[in-house]
Amino acid sequence: MNVRLPLLAATLMLPLLTGACAAGGVALPPDTCDPGGSAVLYALPNAAGQIDMTRYSPANCRKS
Repeated sequence: MNVRLPLLAATLMLPLLTGACAAGGVALPPDTCDPGGSAVLYALPNAAGQIDMTRYSPANCRKS
């Protein structure tokens, strides 16, 4: 199997994930979606500085 593609994907995701941590974000489990059905990797705090974890759920994910 070609190892370069997963390595490239991991390299490209690294700035995204480190940026979320620096902004006070929380990493979410795999297969978690927002209320619109889009997959999300992390949640960021709202204007009040709180993270509403009830918005993110695997049940929100669109079934194809």
